[in-house]
Amino acid sequence: LARLANEWSRNNLGCNITVVVDEFGAKLWEESNYEVEAGHIWNFGRNFAEDPNVKIPQVYFEHSGRRVITMEWIEGVKSTDLAGMRRAGIDVDAFTRNGVQAALRQLLEFGLFHGDPHAGNVFAMQDGRIAYVDFGNVATLTSRQRDVMFRAITHVSNSEYEELVTDFVRLGFLRPGVDVKSIAPAMADIWRDSLGTSIRDFNFRFITNRFSKLMFQFPFRVPERFSLVFRALLMQEGICICLNPDFSIIEVALPYASKRLLSDPDPSMRRELMSIVFKEEGRDGRAVLQWSRVKDLVEMARQAQDGASMQLNEVIVDFFRGLRRDLVSGSGLAAALGPP
Repeated sequence: LARLANEWSRNNLGCNITVVVDEFGAKLWEESNYEVEAGHIWNFGRNFAEDPNVKIPQVYFEHSGRRVITMEWIEGVKSTDLAGMRRAGIDVDAFTRNGVQAALRQLLEFGLFHGDPHAGNVFAMQDGRIAYVDFGNVATLTSRQRDVMFRAITHVSNSEYEELVTDFVRLGFLRPGVDVKSIAPAMADIWRDSLGTSIRDFNFRFITNRFSKLMFQFPFRVPERFSLVFRALLMQEGICICLNPDFSIIEVALPYASKRLLSDPDPSMRRELMSIVFKEEGRDGRAVLQWSRVKDLVEMARQAQDGASMQLNEVIVDFFRGLRRDLVSGSGLAAALGPP
């Protein structure tokens, strides 16, 4: 049936429905194997081992197998139970921020994310930590995809919509060679409308609704992995808004992304940073340092509360040391400003 519907799906939805069905079947089979889920729990526990704001239950491998899994009992309050959190004396605003930071770390730092973070799988513990259960539905992102997502966040914050469209090409939402200039105005309208009069007005559900309409105007397709990303982010935002109707997920996302860009020593992240803070100007195409962007990144990073132990002053010093090193060698700058 999927093969029969595939031609229509490609022409009208811009996606390969056979691949979607195959991935659904693979995920269904994977979720029925508790040995796989136990491995997911172990990986999540390793990723968040140093984060004081996140609790991942311990799995008891000696009492687990393909058909059964035994893990640590989590004592907590359902993540949408506002009254229960208040009775338990839990700081609701801190818990909300912790939840978004944990989701961002999964997507943008680890590349391993919980694909089903609904309220029944996310709990608030007495000490304010966010706890996750049910790791059957887990997915991954490559380092390249994470790098491009970081760049896309900064392009949104700088209102650089042609560059944002290029990011969508690199992520697989658009085919290479698409007319970027024709799509950029529509993309700008969506983001301007979603941000309203201030960044606090941002609503991810509004973005996805408008974006789904854009797919019928331009040759967009949603890569199979990113449909799960959107679903997870919508669930996370739903929990946050249930606890605080005025909460804006992007107010947490932008500081986190800024701090990671400034502090991550990974060469690919350094190239992303250099491409953001330098811009070719003049007829000779000289690369000029955009001090306003550096200042904006630093000021935004000051607001980050991501569970990391690093001090922001150290981050700033390391950034300028790295910038000096890249400028002296020339290699980092050339790579950043060269073709992607």
